[in-house]
Amino acid sequence: PNVTAKNGDTIPNPLRDLRVRKALTLAVDRNAIADNVMEGLAVPTNQIVAEGFGGYHEGIAVPDFDPAKAKKLLAEAGYPNGFNLTIHATNDRYVNDAKLAQAIAQMYAQVGVDVKVETMPVAVYYGKARGHEFAMCQIGWATATGESSAILSPALRKGKRNNYGRWENAEFNTVIKAALSTVNLEEYRAGLARATEIVAEEIPIIPTHNQVAVWAARKGLTYGATANEATLAEAVSAE
Repeated sequence: PNVTAKNGDTIPNPLRDLRVRKALTLAVDRNAIADNVMEGLAVPTNQIVAEGFGGYHEGIAVPDFDPAKAKKLLAEAGYPNGFNLTIHATNDRYVNDAKLAQAIAQMYAQVGVDVKVETMPVAVYYGKARGHEFAMCQIGWATATGESSAILSPALRKGKRNNYGRWENAEFNTVIKAALSTVNLEEYRAGLARATEIVAEEIPIIPTHNQVAVWAARKGLTYGATANEATLAEAVSAE
């Protein structure tokens, strides 16, 4: 849904074409998002977890912002003039969520993809996302367990309710299931690494940034931050 030709006609889903997905990730200026949208409190990324967390893949680079290459890929895929796309986002859930969606819309306009942004409260958003009413939606995840399988599995495995794009990849499903089934640490790590590589290769999602969580306290107090970004009174200690 929510994808049409420039004249409004119905077209086959362009997001099924890997060249289109590559174009859309190259059209995202992640540095601008981190510096301007997030006001410096974010780190550009192209994978689920940040450096230092389990499953982080050192070999996966952040793509260069390359509108020219993005346009070329769209033309090769049969969309030399782009297409129309609606991006859905929350407006009360994530840090600068609506602002981020608008920024990406402007970036996509540079490569010929005309984007309409629709935002809504989180109370109605997830029901629509799980009902597969969106073509492209904005989602954020906290790495509460400290490693990537807690996001990779529910967000991208076949049949999971949080797989909002209904992406299916047989190798990914096999690899992530095996990683979660083994007690061998090296096999587990290798499985997460391969699963992360598949996501980077196939681009079912477009990671943009890891946000930097910030807490402030008066002098003499220290806050013990946790991976789930929770703010808990018991995590405050006196120096």
